[in-house]
Amino acid sequence: MVLIDHGKVMFDGALDRVVEQFSANKIVEAKFSAPVDGDFSALGTILEQTPSEIRIEAPRAKVPDVCRALLDRAPVADLTVTEPPIEEIIRQFFGGKD
Repeated sequence: MVLIDHGKVMFDGALDRVVEQFSANKIVEAKFSAPVDGDFSALGTILEQTPSEIRIEAPRAKVPDVCRALLDRAPVADLTVTEPPIEEIIRQFFGGKD
């Protein structure tokens, strides 16, 4: 993948390296085995929360702590950690540019 900004090559490499280099966060999603009504805002940016699941965006370095806190504070049935969508990473990359 090649990212070009105003004629200058900003990145030339594999797609997974784009994610590593330009995304500081990951998405942590937990599905609960029983309804949960807790405040998890201290763990990161809440992208979505219902009594049965939550999606949190958190800095890469904090993901283990976020997972641990969710497992300690709620009846977690399933826990998934993913990268943000590549479209969002590219949008952020070019978002602040003229």
